[in-house]
Amino acid sequence: MSIDSTRYLLDSPESLEREVARERLVPREESTDLLQRLMAIADSAGKIPKRENAMTDDEILGYDELGIPTK
Repeated sequence: MSIDSTRYLLDSPESLEREVARERLVPREESTDLLQRLMAIADSAGKIPKRENAMTDDEILGYDELGIPTK
């Protein structure tokens, strides 16, 4: 699996789900241990429930409404 760093700047969980689904469609001669582990991680991450009062990206990173670091 080649990694194009710009392709993996995903803006939503749905983008990640689409990428995982697309990767599963790629025919592979031999499934590697790394690929199996990554797919298992993606599967388990997809099962994490969404929080009602989830923090925004800026809150997670520690920025206020003006973009100034709060930490």
